[in-house]
Order: sequence, then structure tokens, then C-alpha cells
Amino acid sequence: MNKKLLANLLESPKPIVTGAQLTILLGNTADARQSIIRQAIREGFLVRLRRDFFLIQLPGKEAPVDSFEISTLLYGPSYVSFESALQFHGWIPEAVYTTTCATTKKAKNFDTPLGLFAYKHIPIEAFHMGLTKTFVATPWKAVADLIYVQKRSWKSMTDFCGDMRVEEDSIKESDLELLKYLSEHYPNEFTQHSLKRLLQHEH
Repeated sequence: MNKKLLANLLESPKPIVTGAQLTILLGNTADARQSIIRQAIREGFLVRLRRDFFLIQLPGKEAPVDSFEISTLLYGPSYVSFESALQFHGWIPEAVYTTTCATTKKAKNFDTPLGLFAYKHIPIEAFHMGLTKTFVATPWKAVADLIYVQKRSWKSMTDFCGDMRVEEDSIKESDLELLKYLSEHYPNEFTQHSLKRLLQHEH
């Protein structure tokens, strides 16, 4: 393992490093840099997630990989949404094996050693609505994004809960004011109308 690279990776505050950062860290010629990077990959210090994007795995830094944190770094601007966010908040019971994210850029998928990361495009005006500080969509924001991308719609809150297997208690404890706000301000008429139907039949 290249000592200069190892020293810099040990000091990295983030679990990833990009090709551009490695160029700054290593200098040298392109061939020499690639040789060092290939060696680091062979020895398991770096894991290539996509082109010019690597996960750092070093002795003494074997903390569990946070796929949500990785997702926002892998392709951005983005945040965790859709089924991943609903499962995270305990709204849906099924395990979600793909990390699903919303982005203002074009839709894209990355099949990595950490699993599949799927990014779906949403309007830029909707990006900051209903986000937590850790860049995970709140439940109703995740539902709004899902409606927008998948063109989903339900006749009533009961139909929504039955189809998505959401418990009634989750609805009662949810932020219905945010649902109302999204039904009026999400920048897509179909999404607004679909959310308003849920509000009209909320029980």
C-alpha cells in the first residue's frame, strides 16, 4: 500500500474518496496514479463503487457502511426517498434491498458491491420540501415523490394504507400539515391532486 495514500485516507473525514481527490493526493503521472489505485483495490483498501468513486476500507476504520450516507455522496444532489425512506420510518414492513433516492439530475442506477442505488428525477422546486437534516425524505415527502415518479394514485387513505401496507397508527401519528402543504405546493398537478384525495378521505 502506498504510504502517502494510506496516510491521507486515514485522515479522511468521509468514507469515500473521488478520482479528483486522488489526483491531488498522489500527483505523479496518470499511469502511476492508476497503478497505485489498482494496488489499493487489490489489497482491499479501496472499493470501486463507480468510475472515479471509491469506498475507503482501512484498518481501524471498519465502521458499518451507512448506505444512506453513501447514496448522497455517490450521485447528487440527492436524498433518500420512495420505498427506502418509507421503510426507514417504519411505514412499510418489507425489507428494501435497493437504496432508492430522489435527485434533480437525470435518473440513474449504480450497481455496486454495496448493493443497487437507484436515483429517480424529481422537480428541482420539490427538492427541499419535507427533508430531514440527514437528507432522508419524511414519510409524506416520500409518498409525494413516489406518486410523481410512478404516477401512483389512490381513491382514499384506506386504499393507500391497504395497497402500501401502512398501519393506521402511522397515519394518525404523521405530519398531516406537511401532507396538506405538499398537496398544495408540490410542483406537479397530478401529485397535488393525488395527495388531496388522501386528505379528503383521511379518517
